[in-house]
Formats: sequence, structure tokens, C-alpha cells
Amino acid sequence: MATTTRTISIPGQLDPVTVLGPQDQVLREIERAFPQLAIIVRGNRIAILSHDTQTESEASAAQDVIETLIQTAFTAPMDADTVRRLLSRSSQSSFHQLANQWLRDPHMRRMYEQLREGQHKNNAHSESEERVEKDSSLSGSVQQEAIKQEDAQRDAIATVSTQTHIAQMQDIQKPDRQVANQQITIQQTTDMQATDTQSQRLAHTPLTRQGSQLRVPGVITHALGAPVRPKTPGQIAYVNAIETHTITFGIGPAGTGKTYLAVAKAVRAFEDGQVRRIILTRPAVEAGENLGFLPGTLHEKVDPYLRPLFDALADMIGTDRLRKLMADGTIEVAPLAYMRGRTLNDAWVILDEAQNTTAQQMKMFLTRLGFNTRMVITGDATQVDLTVPHSGLVDIEHILGGIDDIAFVHLQAQDVVRHRLVGQIVTAYERVASNQKPSKIKHSKTTVVAKES
Repeated sequence: MATTTRTISIPGQLDPVTVLGPQDQVLREIERAFPQLAIIVRGNRIAILSHDTQTESEASAAQDVIETLIQTAFTAPMDADTVRRLLSRSSQSSFHQLANQWLRDPHMRRMYEQLREGQHKNNAHSESEERVEKDSSLSGSVQQEAIKQEDAQRDAIATVSTQTHIAQMQDIQKPDRQVANQQITIQQTTDMQATDTQSQRLAHTPLTRQGSQLRVPGVITHALGAPVRPKTPGQIAYVNAIETHTITFGIGPAGTGKTYLAVAKAVRAFEDGQVRRIILTRPAVEAGENLGFLPGTLHEKVDPYLRPLFDALADMIGTDRLRKLMADGTIEVAPLAYMRGRTLNDAWVILDEAQNTTAQQMKMFLTRLGFNTRMVITGDATQVDLTVPHSGLVDIEHILGGIDDIAFVHLQAQDVVRHRLVGQIVTAYERVASNQKPSKIKHSKTTVVAKES
């Protein structure tokens, strides 16, 4: 059996040390618990390698452990001693259940802290395990004595923080995901058509996982004071794919947030220090016009053409700061032709309107990929410009669909977040494209409006 890789990303809001412990002490406990697996950490990404079917269950369990540690790190990070104790008891119940009990019960956390302090000078592992077993059978009176030793104010703060975190987690929607043959697939291995149903699209999209469900990302950044977050199942799948893959293709109609969410992720990565640069580009074709035939200087030619990208960046980081970052080259917005011959290292790169690239331009752009670089390619295969003989976006999934670390996410009319009529317009055009007549036509003096059936 080929090696199966599960990839988990630590959110940018968390320091990896908070999850993996100082000097990777927590990671070492996980490796001891799952000796048949190879666990590789690079930056904020953790890869779990399983080499045969016998270790698939262990790989799944290890993934649950790491994802649980990430969840708890937002409220009450676990140290190596706590992780070791919970792992030793996970044969009786799942690590996730034990961690939830630990997270919700401040008394249990205090008892573990007392044990750790009492055993600080004693590293005998066997004795430690015996004392953990005694923890589970402590009487109520002993628990009360432990409680009295703690400061009441700290107890209240910990309890409120825990309850708040639980309420937030319960408020998150987690759409179900279909998993073929009960295996976790980290890369896109199946061709997805633009007319796939929503459930099929989620099933074929690489996702980070909590249990067996899709993880719903929170706020990515803020634009003009308002939070930017994915709002539909398709957008959630899109953002998850960006987080867990080096190259992500977001394909779908206008109004689905492809570009805006990609820019938001780029800004978040830049603000968190994950990359040093943001590069946004488009092919130099717009409604049948080449930039060379437009009047004015290069800046005057490019500015209106790339205005949507400028506007998105300005919304998120401010106009004045954007000017400064563009002046020193930290943020670059340029036509696709300017990417030729370059290697883009330590950057977040977005190719917008990719349907207007040729096959040669698409290959040129993708091969600019350097170290510590993420690429997001967005486009709508139904809006290819008339001057493009053959779109480089149309066949790209058939060419690259089997390559690890490249994701394809198809957004549809259900994911449109603009005016409701935009979604209906997209649906009407999709019907025509698939040779299906609209079921209902409403006539007026000046317009014909297609309604969804």
C-alpha cells in the first residue's frame, strides 16, 4: 500500500509551541504513543505518514489527538505530562472525550497540575502511571481539599473561559463529509464537474477534520471593521483547502467570494508572519482589450484593470498602509506577464481571472512556485474572454488532479453571497449551458427573468 499522508495546519492565531510544547515535548509523547507512524512538522503544518493498512487506524487516532490539542490550545493548552496521562487512559475512552472532560472540568485540571508539581523531581514513568490511575478514583472529599488550595478568582476565570469556548464551539456548524471506503483523502483525486451537487463537492474536496466532520474556520481578518469569514459550505471547503494545500484552485461563478477570501487569507498569513510578501496578478486581457492598446502610462493602464484587487487589499489593511507596502515591494499587484522568469519564494501568490490564461501562461505561472509559498488560483470557466483561444483553466484539473498538495474546489450558485438575483442569474446561465430550459419564465414589458425551479 502506498503511503497515506494526513496534513493538519495549526491556525495562525496559535503559536505552534502552544500545541506541540516547548522543545516539542508534547509531540514526543504522541510519537511514543504511536510508534508505527512518522510525524513530520514543518512550520505550522503537521504531516502524519501511514505506510500500510494496519497503521491506518493509528494514523486516524493520532490525527484526532493532534486536532483535539489544537482545539484545547485556544482555551487551556495541555503540557506533555497531561497528554501522556490522557493517552494512557485513551484505551478506556477516546482521547477526544477525555480532553473534553479535562477542558470542561477545572477540578480535573487542578488535580493534574498538583500531580505534576509533586512529581517534578521524579521522572519514573511507571510510578507516574500508577498515580494517574489513582486520580480517577479520588473521593469527593479529596477533590474538595484540592479545590480549597486554589485561588477562587483563578477558578472563576478558568470556568468562564471554558464555558465561553464551549459555547463558541457549539455555535459552529459542521457539515457532514462523505469519506470513500472510510479513508481520509488529503489530496484531490477525483475530477469534479461544475454541475456536481453540493454534497458531492464537499465529499471530493480536501478538508481539515474534526472527528469525521468539516472544520468551520472562524474570522480570517477584518475589512472596513467587519469580520471576513466563509459563509457557505462551498466557501468553508475552499478556505479549508487553502489552509491545507500549497496550491488551491477556486473555480466558480461571480459573487462566490473566490478572490476576496483568497486575499483575506493572504493578509492573514502576512500579518501572522508566515510569509514576507503578497503578490496578486491577473492575465493582461480584459473584455477583449490588451493593456498595450490602452492609452497612458503603465500605471495608468494597470490601475483600473487591477482595481478589484487593490480594493480588496485596501479594505483589509487600509489605503495608506497599502501604498507604503506597495512602495517597498512587500505587496505587488501586477499583470501575469511580469511573473515570467521569476521564482516566488516566501510569498502568498494569487492568480485572479485565471480563465483568461492560455495553457502556456498557466504552466508558466505554476512553475514560479518557490519555497514557503502558497498559491491560490481563482477563475470562472464559463467566462473565458473571446481573445483567449483555449483557456488554461479548462483542462487544468485533468492535468494536475492527481498531484498531492494541489486542491480543486468548485463553487456554485448556492455559494453566491451577493444580491440574490446574482445567484438566480448564474443558475439560469448554467441551465442554458447544460441544454436545460428554465422551468418558469416571467414576462414583463422590458425584461425576461428566469426563476429557479
